[in-house]
Amino acid sequence: MKTYNKIILSVAFFSLMLSCKKEVEVKLPESKYQLVMNCIISEDSLFTVSVKRSKKLYVDDNANTDVTNATVSIYENGVFIEDLKHIKADMYQSPSFKPINGKEYKVVIKAEGYSDAEATETLIKQAVISNIVYEENALVKQSDTLSKISFEISDPPLVKNYYELEVLMVTYMPDYRNPNNSKDSIRNILPYFMLINDEALKENFSPGLDGNSDYTTNHLQFSDKYIDGKIYNVNTYLFPSFKPGDDTIIVNVKSVSKSYYEYKRTVLEQTNSGGPFSEPVRVYTNVKGGVGILGSYSQSKKYFKK
Repeated sequence: MKTYNKIILSVAFFSLMLSCKKEVEVKLPESKYQLVMNCIISEDSLFTVSVKRSKKLYVDDNANTDVTNATVSIYENGVFIEDLKHIKADMYQSPSFKPINGKEYKVVIKAEGYSDAEATETLIKQAVISNIVYEENALVKQSDTLSKISFEISDPPLVKNYYELEVLMVTYMPDYRNPNNSKDSIRNILPYFMLINDEALKENFSPGLDGNSDYTTNHLQFSDKYIDGKIYNVNTYLFPSFKPGDDTIIVNVKSVSKSYYEYKRTVLEQTNSGGPFSEPVRVYTNVKGGVGILGSYSQSKKYFKK
């Protein structure tokens, strides 16, 4: 009898708990639109800034995010230079001004309905890149024969420096939009995938679950963590391309600022963190009052005919 009473009481308690459910409306924090700055400066290029607005959290926002009514002002060592011209969509550009190595630049963006956004960056040539060499058929990797790119970095001592390597192929593909004229072709510039086996360059490499130590990428970013103050010879290998008309290779070695490096590094981490148990990655920003990036680089570029 006692056991029966316990069962009855348990059922009654469970039923009571179910009947006590209450819907609670959770008010999510309201997010505001912010200005988004995207600007990478170099002495080789006109001063150009992209201005967009952010998207609100918890909202299905598919509207155009271009900001076309902004005032984008640039300063050099604290002195006003000019307001950039709106040229199209989200792009603002100077008609003639290019940054200069060693100068500090500030970008200030003002637009109605938004808080002002600003960022500061110094354009410094951080290292000397020399002796860029391309070598065909330098390494056999399983069934592939890889070419090699090598170059020297003279890394300044006692200063944190950052680098980026990109190797591009210039290809000419048939223009299938005009099948009546087989001579027509379209010029494409595409990135090579590189095999990195130098441990000094693997700062941003995480081995897979299978322990694979091969590092392949089409944009190599690394710091001078292991090469500070050295004249260091960098070697990387290119996987063969299978594109018709591939006859020109472009090797682009950049000395980049910390802000440029951190932005690219965190974007890559965010792209690769798509698993259900991955922690969210906050993309680096150095913009006050908004989000985005003001970064800089200097580069050494060389062309090779195959």
